[in-house]
Amino acid sequence: MPPKKRASLSRVDQKANKMRESRAAETMEQRDARLEENRLRNMESRAAETSQQREARLEEKRLKMVESRAAETPEQRSSRMELTRLRIAELRLEQQRQRAAESRAAERWNSAIPGLKNNENELLNQELSKHLNSVTPDSRKTD
Repeated sequence: MPPKKRASLSRVDQKANKMRESRAAETMEQRDARLEENRLRNMESRAAETSQQREARLEEKRLKMVESRAAETPEQRSSRMELTRLRIAELRLEQQRQRAAESRAAERWNSAIPGLKNNENELLNQELSKHLNSVTPDSRKTD
């Protein structure tokens, strides 16, 4: 049987178009759920890989990144850097909000138990902080 004829290189694959359309139509909740599924799938896959597989994967990723950055224009680089700065700023803001919420919860906890000594309050704060961290681990993601 003769080899399958290749589609024109300038044409976009139909599957890619459908995926782009479906992602454009998804809600923020659907997007978050899809991304969380991807994270879980990646975590499972990476947990099963050997150290050699991990090194090979990371090296391949580094090489692709180097090629990609070598091919980008100064405008693209500037845009990428700006998006990175914004993403980091948003993450820091979210972490600040989380710490403030934990602090407020600890203050309410302390005020609810008057008469405790400072070291007892500190121990309670530590326990509360541990509890809050265990209850909301996904709010601390940094990816």
